[in-house]
Amino acid sequence: HKQSSAAKLAIFAASVVLMAAGAGIYALIPKFDEEKRVLFGDLSVVVLPLKNVSGDQKDGAFVNGLSNSIRTLVAKTKRFSVISQTTSSAYKNSEKPLKEIAEELNVDYLIEGGFQRLGEDVSINVSMVEAKTGKMVWDQTYQEKFEKSLRLQQEIALNIASHLTNKYGGFWATLVEQEIPDIGFGQPENMGAHQLVLAAWGQFFMSFRGDTVNRLLRAVDLGKQALSMEEATETYGMLAYSYGRLAGITKERKYFEEALAIAEKGLNFDPTSDLIYRAMGYAEFDLRPKFEKTEPDLQTILGYYDKSIQYNPSDSNAYTWKALIYAKFGQGEKAVKSTKRAVELSPKMQGWECWPYAFAFFVVRDFQNMLAYSKKGIGCQEFAAIAAYELGQKEAALQLFSEYAQGYKKKYKKEYTFDVLKARKHFEVEAENEEFLRRLMIIYDAWTAAHQS
Repeated sequence: HKQSSAAKLAIFAASVVLMAAGAGIYALIPKFDEEKRVLFGDLSVVVLPLKNVSGDQKDGAFVNGLSNSIRTLVAKTKRFSVISQTTSSAYKNSEKPLKEIAEELNVDYLIEGGFQRLGEDVSINVSMVEAKTGKMVWDQTYQEKFEKSLRLQQEIALNIASHLTNKYGGFWATLVEQEIPDIGFGQPENMGAHQLVLAAWGQFFMSFRGDTVNRLLRAVDLGKQALSMEEATETYGMLAYSYGRLAGITKERKYFEEALAIAEKGLNFDPTSDLIYRAMGYAEFDLRPKFEKTEPDLQTILGYYDKSIQYNPSDSNAYTWKALIYAKFGQGEKAVKSTKRAVELSPKMQGWECWPYAFAFFVVRDFQNMLAYSKKGIGCQEFAAIAAYELGQKEAALQLFSEYAQGYKKKYKKEYTFDVLKARKHFEVEAENEEFLRRLMIIYDAWTAAHQS
């Protein structure tokens, strides 16, 4: 049947309306995408160390702890990808313009501020700067009695999240719950307990430089004192890590059991603690197989690190450990993916990450990246030597291996020998372990020959 002119006109008009509507919706997509970035955690933020405006060195540890706590709490709102403490701490007292820092870290926003003690009171000023324009988009000053100032950390973090959500959330704000994110608090509210935990962490990190066991025992003692004053998530986490390291170093089972017990208490107190889930992941991966004489359970181990990421999506350490674990089990692509995410969150490495990353790139036989990351870290000359040798840089490989052997002798007071090399288990997958040792043996033989001549 032939259509009437009126019918044709109606169809044409309807088509035009639909096309116009479609064009309108299409035009809105970029705006929706920009809004989604805020609501679904795609914006990247760096929380720079607060400046100690008062200049009193006695407040230094407190101000550093304040900066780190705000960073962690902002990350736990799950609205942003937050650059790690390791990287942001490198900009302490930096004179670089904020726009330059933003370009180096590839972030959308920078958060900076200052701490000032005024007698019994404190004043904390915090501002947010938009990276692409350099404009301050939010600024607020908080004042409180020093003894009560710890609670300001949570308020500041929530205000930062709320500001960006309300300003840029737009249409998508209606698609998410408008409740305050449950980010917990973590630290003791009692100032005395808080100072003890700061001192305990100080001993924990100093233990990597020497006098390891005694410093870890002091960390445990300080943590117990803090816990007797007030229960707090961070105290439980610090104790779980300290007991775990003591177990690994002393090989004493009692510390392994203490690590598990204190972690369990901590999770009963706060089941959202990313710190404690990381400690549990380490215990399952590195300690339980040694003390229980069992094979590591990949799913259980990864489950703890996934929980850590669930409650703190910007947890670069969890991604680094996942990279190592995937690599150890021969899952190269997943290891590299975790490595890349860890590097996004922590562009400036602490040093130890070089070996998880080196393992990850070895499994996929990417020797270029294996060499690059091995050179960035501390104590990874062994991995760098393998990568350099595979890339045809034989002289460099022998030099790197020589540096590693000298470091081994200095640390353990004995020569690095074939027996040492053969006894080490680098991978859970036997085929990967044999392949790694085969390549290392080639370099070892060449180094031994050169050394003897």
